[in-house]
Amino acid sequence: EYILRGVWGVFLTITNNSDTNIIFEQLESETHLSQTFESTSKAALKSLAYTLPRAPIKPNETVVIPVSILITPIGGITTNEISRIPKFADGEWFRELSHQSGSPDDLEEMLSFGTLIAPKSISFQSQNKKHSVDIHDFDITNMYTINRAWQCGSCPHLFFTSDQAVYIRELLPDGQNTTVSDSFTVPENVKQFTIAELEDETTYIDSLYINDVLTAKSLKLNTGDSVSFFVSSGDTVRLQGRYLTHRDSASDAPFGTYRNSLINDYLNSNRDLRIN
Repeated sequence: EYILRGVWGVFLTITNNSDTNIIFEQLESETHLSQTFESTSKAALKSLAYTLPRAPIKPNETVVIPVSILITPIGGITTNEISRIPKFADGEWFRELSHQSGSPDDLEEMLSFGTLIAPKSISFQSQNKKHSVDIHDFDITNMYTINRAWQCGSCPHLFFTSDQAVYIRELLPDGQNTTVSDSFTVPENVKQFTIAELEDETTYIDSLYINDVLTAKSLKLNTGDSVSFFVSSGDTVRLQGRYLTHRDSASDAPFGTYRNSLINDYLNSNRDLRIN
């Protein structure tokens, strides 16, 4: 398993809400010119204007302009979802549009890669008259996000708890629609372990043994469910079970950075996992 930094592409979107064509002329900005990674909090910005293509923009058309690439902190960040359009699956890929709110503190911890553009205003022509409108700063507390990722694989997830919860790995990785066995040894300082079902599937644990003692059987974990057990260092855990991916989401399982984000969100909301 790798812990990856998330990559954000930040875009300025401008929609022509008038009933006539408009022609963009110039984008005024504060820009940090770079060819490497920089801390967003230390970027040295200077005024810079960009001449835009003089193509007519029809009413209700939207122009999307890339302005920066941001690298999230290790482990990702947690955002609050305000609204969401359901996922659109396309084979092994999915796209998801959300209205989200994040923390300004997280933005301070991000890195930028390459040139960073902070748009300030845009000038345009409409009916042979020149106009200019101001552009608000990027607001991490009020943003629209488009998430696109490759999807493959799914299974329940294992967490250890000592002072706080730590993600370990997937469980029953070969158990899609097939009963399989899995096992692990509890390391030092671990007080309990948790099995969590975070994805669109159902996990069935037929039996779970701690030090060869049957501790649980016939467990069923739906999406969002978890079960925890107290253990001691050196304990051996064996389990047998399977997971069933929901029929309408067979090609809609988190993978890569998207799955890492899913796990990170779970950790952030369950720092002190306890047995109910």
